[in-house]
Amino acid sequence: MHSIWEHAEQVSQTVLWWNLIFLFFSSFMPYATGLVSANFKNALTQAFYGIIVIVITCTNWVLHKVVDSANSRNEALLAATKAYRRFQLPDIAIKIIALVLSLTVYPPAMMYGVLAAAGYVQLSKIVYFRKTKRNPY
Repeated sequence: MHSIWEHAEQVSQTVLWWNLIFLFFSSFMPYATGLVSANFKNALTQAFYGIIVIVITCTNWVLHKVVDSANSRNEALLAATKAYRRFQLPDIAIKIIALVLSLTVYPPAMMYGVLAAAGYVQLSKIVYFRKTKRNPY
């Protein structure tokens, strides 16, 4: 996020509120991770972890949209956030599929889904960087 924020020139009240919402849900991450590490095969703890991860990802997506609207004339920021959001929608989809699998079939699927989503994002960044010959962030 720091590379996106370094391009921001304007911050609106909406940006501040979405940033606070993002940080609020991010504060649950250590607690959710501790629960999952103690109860790895429990579907309820995996679901709690998954919901926190999905909400953080979604609020991050919205946060980038409101940063864009506050900086609508900043081409560097708009290009960086557009590239970032390109990777976020499939990331959210992977996490939602993992959550459904975790609740219905195999509880640890959520943790594996988060790992798969992280791998997807990293590989996508590498491919994008090689394809465009520039850093997407």
